Amino acid sequence: MPRNRVKVTNRGTTSESTMQKAALLCLDEQMSERSVAKQYNICHVSLNRYIKKFKLHRETGACLPVIGYRPHNKIFDDFQEKQFANYVQISADMYFGLNLKNIRKLAYEFAVKLDLTVPKSWKHNNEAGPDWITDFLKRNPSLSICLPKTNNISRAVHFNPTNVKHFMDKYESILLKYKLQAHDIYNLDEMRITFVQKTKKIVASQGNKHIRVRGKDNIVTMCLAINATGNLIPPMYIFSKATNNFNFLQGVEFLKVLKQFAKYVTPSVDKKVLILLDSHESHLYLPVIDFCKESGIVLLSFPPHYSHKLQPLNMSIYKPFNQFLNQYMSDWVENNPGKKLGSYIVPSVSTSALITAATPRNIIDGFSMSGIWPLNREAFTKDTFTPAVTADINNMVIDNFDEEPINYVTKEIKNNIIKELKNHIFITPHILSPARNSTHPFHHINDLQPSTSIISPEYIKPYLKPVLQDKKNDKQREDYNVYLYTRKIRNRECNKK
Repeated sequence: MPRNRVKVTNRGTTSESTMQKAALLCLDEQMSERSVAKQYNICHVSLNRYIKKFKLHRETGACLPVIGYRPHNKIFDDFQEKQFANYVQISADMYFGLNLKNIRKLAYEFAVKLDLTVPKSWKHNNEAGPDWITDFLKRNPSLSICLPKTNNISRAVHFNPTNVKHFMDKYESILLKYKLQAHDIYNLDEMRITFVQKTKKIVASQGNKHIRVRGKDNIVTMCLAINATGNLIPPMYIFSKATNNFNFLQGVEFLKVLKQFAKYVTPSVDKKVLILLDSHESHLYLPVIDFCKESGIVLLSFPPHYSHKLQPLNMSIYKPFNQFLNQYMSDWVENNPGKKLGSYIVPSVSTSALITAATPRNIIDGFSMSGIWPLNREAFTKDTFTPAVTADINNMVIDNFDEEPINYVTKEIKNNIIKELKNHIFITPHILSPARNSTHPFHHINDLQPSTSIISPEYIKPYLKPVLQDKKNDKQREDYNVYLYTRKIRNRECNKK
């Protein structure tokens, strides 16, 4: 049987209102069935059967006759299929999406649990057929097949309403204290620019794999600052070897970046500006804090694992910038055959990509989508917090908020980084029991259920959730890593001798 069967007639497509009008003309106006059928382009035999059932409805009060063709091999009814589709969508929102194989197997188990009649092929393969999954996706256009992006599970779990509320409270208090406007709010961040970009598809002989020569994977650090009014500070590039070796910006380099930032913005103690940045260790460099106090710069850092949602640069600038950067670098390599893409080329190529990507509209949209400016506490919907809400971690509040902005950056964030370095969180999948008396701090698990039916897909395949692993062996693992590091140093010294 073909998956896309095309109807060759219009039978069964007449609307119910049209059939009722035709039946009333025949019964009340005493018109002939053939003339009415010809007038409304209806089969006279179908109209005759409908009139008989319609008379029975008038006389006995029975249900109105149902018109159209109904599938004889339909497995789930509308309610059950909607329930199944909601389960698939919620699982994907919780970052534990199901592939086609899992959905087909779950559909078979769900049908067996409901004691429904299924085809023999389902019983033989213990899963639904490929035709069913194709039609299921067509009947539910809100679902589609997509390739999921990789994401840090710590970001998904720790991004919860409580921590967002704490950050917004602190951010709002700073706005009111210093009476800051859009032109006083900046977002500063650094990103690594690599020389090796993704290659485009080429046309070549079939069956052969063509390799494109790539250069050395050097890295240049670019620091970028954008303003809530849609402006940006000229990017600053760091070619320090220490930065490339550590893969992060160091405190000395970050101090130079802030000094260059102060030349363009010209803040003062009387007219302060706010810089939103992540909680990297280089931002806690003591000379950096002293320079900000003297220059009138207020530093406010995002909580750990929150920059992907709260940082405007991540929301609207980085993705188009990387796309245009890849395009411009590929064009440069094609226009300069045989030449090496060195560090001196990166500023010109990346600046062209930045001008194309960091438009005023994109910058303003980034501040708006993250709820930074204008201040919007409802910027994130309930679905955004689904992975954190379903995680059985006691509130997971990042309590690193103090009354003073500078103290918040220097003391609390530093303590948080030290704790984070010592106590790593390891996540493993865990089965979520379908308890109906859940006392979750955000909402009950019943809110995630697609319906109040006794049997639902959740009872067959419960929702997955991340839980914390036991950390009793962390100290042993840390001591072992230290031992390996000291042994490498000794080997180097022996080789030198």
